[in-house]
Amino acid sequence: MTYLVWTRRQTLASFLAGASVMTLGTHAALATSDAAVSFDQGVASGDPLNDRVIIWTRATPSTPSAKSIDVTWMVATDPELKTVIRSGDIVADADTDYTVKIDVDRLTPGTTYYYGFKSGDQSSIIGRTKTLPSGNVSSLKIAVLSCSNYQGAFFNTYRAMSEVEDLDLSLHLGDYIYEYGSEGFGAEMGERLGRLHMPTHEIVSLDDYRQRYAQYRTDPDLQALHAHAPMIAVWDDHETANNSWTDGAQNHAEDGSEGEWDERKKAFTRAYHEWLPLRSPSEDLSAIQRSFQIGSLASIVMLEGRLTGRNEQIDYAKDLPYVETPFDFSNPDAPIAITDEATLKTIDPSAVRTIKTPFDLSSGTPVPILDYQQIAALDPENLPAGIQYLPNKKKFLDEIVGADARQLLGTEQEAWLGEELAKSKKAGTTWQIVGSPIMMTRYKFPDITEMLPQERLNGLMSASRFVRGFFQIAKLGLPANLDGWDGYPAARERIYEMARNQSANLIVVAGDTHLFAANELKSTGDGKRVAVEFATTAVSATTLGKIFRLEDVDLGGAMVEANDEMRFANTNDHGGILLTLTPTEARADYIIVDTVESRDFKSSVVRSFVVSPNEDGRVGPLREV
Repeated sequence: MTYLVWTRRQTLASFLAGASVMTLGTHAALATSDAAVSFDQGVASGDPLNDRVIIWTRATPSTPSAKSIDVTWMVATDPELKTVIRSGDIVADADTDYTVKIDVDRLTPGTTYYYGFKSGDQSSIIGRTKTLPSGNVSSLKIAVLSCSNYQGAFFNTYRAMSEVEDLDLSLHLGDYIYEYGSEGFGAEMGERLGRLHMPTHEIVSLDDYRQRYAQYRTDPDLQALHAHAPMIAVWDDHETANNSWTDGAQNHAEDGSEGEWDERKKAFTRAYHEWLPLRSPSEDLSAIQRSFQIGSLASIVMLEGRLTGRNEQIDYAKDLPYVETPFDFSNPDAPIAITDEATLKTIDPSAVRTIKTPFDLSSGTPVPILDYQQIAALDPENLPAGIQYLPNKKKFLDEIVGADARQLLGTEQEAWLGEELAKSKKAGTTWQIVGSPIMMTRYKFPDITEMLPQERLNGLMSASRFVRGFFQIAKLGLPANLDGWDGYPAARERIYEMARNQSANLIVVAGDTHLFAANELKSTGDGKRVAVEFATTAVSATTLGKIFRLEDVDLGGAMVEANDEMRFANTNDHGGILLTLTPTEARADYIIVDTVESRDFKSSVVRSFVVSPNEDGRVGPLREV
């Protein structure tokens, strides 16, 4: 049986048309339409350790009635699979959607291997993988990726990363798939490029999720990345539903039309573990937090931030409190505003009512309106020009969003993270890398009302309630994204305290926000740096600048001006981060692709930052290079 090696020079033309046969040179790597089995979704590897790695494929039957398929797997030290050092047989069946995962053990640390699968006279392409090195490690090269919407655009970033010949592994920080139907997020581009989601409806059942993964994994650029290096992946929200949390999601119908949340969660987690090359936990499939040790160089700790401990997100529309004033209703015909605590204490509590306070902004300085009759005459839905209710920002930030009890990871995972950081430092490891699906930095959207002509601003505000909400929140100076760590600041501070206690050289890598950012993370208490963060933009999902129709505005520069922790932001480009670790520095190269609307693209480094350990063992400042 002839196996074929996937290289970056091979032509992918047949895949572009969705062909079931791919010709590489003079060989056919996949089955023809009348074959009993084919390997249409390629191969993948993941969760490498010093002595083992997961290898994956899907043996697609030619008929849905197939009960089982015998598959042989091989791991070798050469790309032609002539020197086979591990092999075996496994059965693929409908119970796992004909996917197979093998945890190949008894391997050598820091070694490149090649692997492939066959069934009958059909064979897969050959993949390349690597075990993690041990001992004194001089360098490690990692691709950091997030937010790949199939119908949003082409996966050119995946292809660019597959061309990094010395890539050791990739970290995928979530939104590997998107749950929306063919009329959802990215539909206009998907229609134009012929990449609309299948199934066409929003995915909610096990069969739905399986079909969506199968579609994504036919993409040649995603296949190229998987075949080139092992992947360590965690999910974010779109693998289930937008803005998911432990007991629900913003994009899960509460009326029962999309079924029970627990059933949807079971379907998603099962499909994820079938289709991703990760080492699945034996009990709770939601608990995908795990860690990896790269000799003396780095520890990588991947967080689960959605299903195991997260409280429901705070919602500005529902939870933002407004300034209120207590009134003395001892005389119901003439209530009197109480403006000091001493007076309030002298009044019978049963006579006190708290009233939402309007402010007169006509002078430029907010002046509270405390005449009850004037307040009662106002229509809250149609306030006169210059009159507004103002939010109680302090109460909101301190008591609601900032409540100590709010959890993102959950107490068990928080404790585990602390133990992992302590273990890493005790072992003398140089870098502590935390993979967070969401950005950890404090993040406010800039007030751009002075940057745009009023006519354009009015058009943006009227065209999108989402955009209008962001602009209004920016005007108030409140956090932009309460689905991120800004919605759980007490939990974030607990992580910062862990990092300080361990003198960690902490680097956070993050996704989700559809922008590039380089951040210095600082504690609230003393304002000192506790970590740096490299946040990656979207592989193909619409970038923030395009969402807000502000691609011609220096939105990234405005974000840096508005956020003390941000050193760099790019809101327009698609791409990923190439993170190179050595004992003396960590370098983040922000790699962009010049288009995602054509497979003919160029990639380039748009910015680079390095950071070194401080003498006290804590991470140093960001330096642009």
